[in-house]
Amino acid sequence: MENSALPDADGGRDPAGGPTLPPRPTAPVSDVWDDVLSQAAAPVLHGHVSSADRLSWLLPTRAAALLTTIGWAGAVIAQLMLLSALVPSFDLGETRNFVVPLDESAWFGATTIVSGSAIYLGWFWWSVSAAFNVRRVSPLSTSPWLPTSVYLSGPVLLLIGLDSTGGTRTGLVFAGCATYGLGHIAVVASFRRAAVRIGASGDEFAKLLWLPLAGVVYRVFVSLVLELAPQWRTTNVLIAFAAVGALFVSGMMVSTWRATQSFERACQRLNTRNLGADMPSPELISAAIRRSANR
Repeated sequence: MENSALPDADGGRDPAGGPTLPPRPTAPVSDVWDDVLSQAAAPVLHGHVSSADRLSWLLPTRAAALLTTIGWAGAVIAQLMLLSALVPSFDLGETRNFVVPLDESAWFGATTIVSGSAIYLGWFWWSVSAAFNVRRVSPLSTSPWLPTSVYLSGPVLLLIGLDSTGGTRTGLVFAGCATYGLGHIAVVASFRRAAVRIGASGDEFAKLLWLPLAGVVYRVFVSLVLELAPQWRTTNVLIAFAAVGALFVSGMMVSTWRATQSFERACQRLNTRNLGADMPSPELISAAIRRSANR
């Protein structure tokens, strides 16, 4: 016959006279985080967290982005001046490869030099500052040393090559152009990866890569078409070809502004470190766990 081990309602003994276990004491159920939540709003937890502890100092980039965009806007104006200077040649059925010497048109030459200098200085300034900022909020992103080395070593090699004479001139000029061109692609690609990592627009940085390449391919295509179809060397057709080529420069202006502003906003969003202010201190959490284990 089986004996029941459960106590009855009268005396807590088995009716058959067998031994019974004392009732197991039950403590009120409490969560280990109850004490933490009850003390999380204490002023002492927030008194030592200042705004300087939550924010990293970032370099300003708005002025550099504006300078670069203005430089590209000047390049668009230079394209219109180039088109105006080429119209007399278009009337004669000549393309001149869609370029004119800088000293042939004073306004075109000055606008091209000023806009090119603004693009170089503005982008150099922005890329170094933005790389510094994203390194502060996302340590695995690009480094400011990459654009510094690229945009200084390339022009220096080019200038040394142009100033030199002899057999090393061609090699130095080629090395400077290759360093600047390939290095620029590496810089923009690194910013695109960083933009995707921090939640900025990676597509706009991708446009900064393929728009110049598409412009070069378009120029080759136009030259080939005009070479194979000389009857298209009319003024209206040549103006249309040149106007389409200017659209690539306009796209660079728009994409530069959008990419830089998206990157700046993403860095500012990640620059707020509220975790230390919103969570209890590690000492308080450890004390709550020890009290729960001793119950």
